[in-house]
Amino acid sequence: MSKTFRDVATQIDELDSAQQHLIDELRGRKTMTDYEIIQKLTEVRAVNNRLWMRLLRIAVEHAPAETKDVLRQINGNDRAISDLLAELAK
Repeated sequence: MSKTFRDVATQIDELDSAQQHLIDELRGRKTMTDYEIIQKLTEVRAVNNRLWMRLLRIAVEHAPAETKDVLRQINGNDRAISDLLAELAK
């Protein structure tokens, strides 16, 4: 297992731990303010976003053509999602 892959695997474990902590906290409380929920989501998303960027770097390094093809497909789907959200927001 490469060092990069191990690093990503370790960060995924950390994210799983952060998500489990959030779930435990939500279950343990009767009420959590909207602000507290947003703050917890922000924390978990920050870790997750870093993991996705590391995964993207690894993919581009090891399979650039395939990665770019998938990214084009994702981008097209994101445009469709944005168009639908714009329609919904009218």
